[in-house]
Amino acid sequence: MKTNMKTKLKTILLSVILFMGMIGSAFAQTQASITSSATIMTDIVITANQNIQFGNVAVSETPILNALTGTHTDVGSTAQLGKLTVTGSGGGTVNVSWSNNNLTYNSKNLTFAPSVYRTANSSLNHGETNVPTSGGGYTINNSTDNSGTVGADYFWVGGTLTTGTLTDNPAGTYTGTFTLTVEYN
Repeated sequence: MKTNMKTKLKTILLSVILFMGMIGSAFAQTQASITSSATIMTDIVITANQNIQFGNVAVSETPILNALTGTHTDVGSTAQLGKLTVTGSGGGTVNVSWSNNNLTYNSKNLTFAPSVYRTANSSLNHGETNVPTSGGGYTINNSTDNSGTVGADYFWVGGTLTTGTLTDNPAGTYTGTFTLTVEYN
């Protein structure tokens, strides 16, 4: 009887172990894999090539530097567009932004509303018509430009300056800062 009982006990124990193994496999987890990747881009470099210069202007005028055409109205003889060079990974997509800024002298302000024009070559009137919007995106030039550089774009900055009256804005040299921000998407 003891042998029979031992056999039954072994059978029951073996059945419990097998049953537990089946329950464990019923709750077994499956796996899934995904790949990960990263594209390394060259650093974006922004170089200030020339400052925006309205020159000597009359207080009652509305000076305009046209970034698209390079033409100007009501500005002094030293007027010039601002120019910045942006280099990065050719073909990379980026966002570009800037903000309006004021020119200040003795706590008085002249409102400056910038206009920006982008070319893929280092000279302004190169037949391109690319006027980006602040907060907009574009693809960095992926070909060799006229200066032999790959992955370069040129931003020409002009705009409109609101001078007001001599009472509002006394004679003096007004200065401000235009900041261009470019980052990869």
